[in-house]
Amino acid sequence: MLHYAYLKKDIKKSLENALQTTPYIPLTCLKGFNIISTALIVGEIGDIQRFSNYRKFASYCGFGIVERKSGTSVNKSSHINKRGNSILRSTFYTLTLTQLNCKTQIYDYYHKPKSKVKHPKKCLVACARKLAVRTYFEMMKCHG
Repeated sequence: MLHYAYLKKDIKKSLENALQTTPYIPLTCLKGFNIISTALIVGEIGDIQRFSNYRKFASYCGFGIVERKSGTSVNKSSHINKRGNSILRSTFYTLTLTQLNCKTQIYDYYHKPKSKVKHPKKCLVACARKLAVRTYFEMMKCHG
């Protein structure tokens, strides 16, 4: 067990050193983001500037919204498109759970649709998408 504890420390230190070479180190100051989650997000995304807007980024993360349309009628039940990166989707979902425990702005956003009798899982996915979009803008700020 001690060997794995030292191994974990070494991996965390090497991730921190690798993250220092990127402009995204200020992301670790956000509530709930640690070295491992930030390194995972940066590693999966690469350069954030390759996405022209936040909708394309959310779609890449697996949070693209799909509506069923036929002519002029629109089906009221929209859902997310899971064609994106499943690692990013699960990472943002986990970060959302952390944000809800800390009672940040995501907590208020979670309880607003929940009061309209939406399913709690749908509220969590909506919050995860919101967190992904917020992360997109924070990463764009790092580039100035």
